[in-house]
Amino acid sequence: LPGQWRDENATGACIAIVPRRAACGPAAFRGPCKSRAMWANSDPDRFLRFAVPRPPFSMAAAAPSRHGAGVDESHVLCFRAAGPSTPTQDGRPGMSVLGPLRYFPQPAVQFMRSVTRVGVRTFLNPGWRQVVELECTNCSDQSRIVVQPILPDARCRDMAQQSLVAVAAAARDGQVPENVDLAHHRNSKVEEIIRNRGAQNALSGVTCMPLEHGPCTQAPSSSGIDDIDAEAKGEVLSMVGRPLVAGSEGPSVAAPTTTAAFLLQSGRRLLAKERQTFFHHRSALCFYPTPSSTEGWLVGFAAVQMDGPDMQAFIGFVCFFGVALPLICLVSALLHYNKYEQCKQ
Repeated sequence: LPGQWRDENATGACIAIVPRRAACGPAAFRGPCKSRAMWANSDPDRFLRFAVPRPPFSMAAAAPSRHGAGVDESHVLCFRAAGPSTPTQDGRPGMSVLGPLRYFPQPAVQFMRSVTRVGVRTFLNPGWRQVVELECTNCSDQSRIVVQPILPDARCRDMAQQSLVAVAAAARDGQVPENVDLAHHRNSKVEEIIRNRGAQNALSGVTCMPLEHGPCTQAPSSSGIDDIDAEAKGEVLSMVGRPLVAGSEGPSVAAPTTTAAFLLQSGRRLLAKERQTFFHHRSALCFYPTPSSTEGWLVGFAAVQMDGPDMQAFIGFVCFFGVALPLICLVSALLHYNKYEQCKQ
């Protein structure tokens, strides 16, 4: 927004997306403000940038349909000023319409064919590194892939059934929109559940209890999905994958192909509660069009497990220092004692 901005005239200022001009009013700003001022990326003497999350209705409006892309340009930006002295518009004190919106094309992705396996190192060089390739059209450098845990009933041990109840919950919560193509799962149980919107009759043969919510829900924060501090402290049970830049391993999101590569990488150890949550359970692979999105799309499943080479190194360490080294010392002591006895004779 142009102007000269200071803390006193920015504190309390808020921007929201509304479906039409007439909706720009107090009802658009119920609850805490979801937009945030981006001081670091602004020139306060000239302008102030705001990060404005897209509400669910804007996602549906911009979603590409099966018969071609269409964009609803009736959506507008509604601004609520910080103080009572701000000019009014349309008779609403402190409210003004900034202008209409146009959206970038929404991505279209393929539901992944197989389970993505993420190896976690805990002994040597802790952390994880895994490249996830996703068939995607219109992905951008703002897109994110997130591994999020599925929290089924404690008695639900079968990983296939954990996946099915997660699909049902995601379908009920709208986390498998038309943007997610099921070409790799035609005539499967997954397609049947999604087609029936997660209805109970589509879960015949599944003994696990249904999930209350879909797995691809991200708690909103000031930094959105890219809350690196919270991720490093283990405050969020998720693994965030960011797009690879052009020229690095795998195709990037800027490549003209329909495959985008995302890098899951971290240099920290999983906490005990995270290991209990991720290991020996199926996890959801969620796609977020932007870091500020709070609702993602279920695009596949992941298995978080111990990294094979790291486990071999740990076993080798234990075997050497716990078995081999004491045995070598014992043999050396026996040989030395035998030599000592022979010297006495």
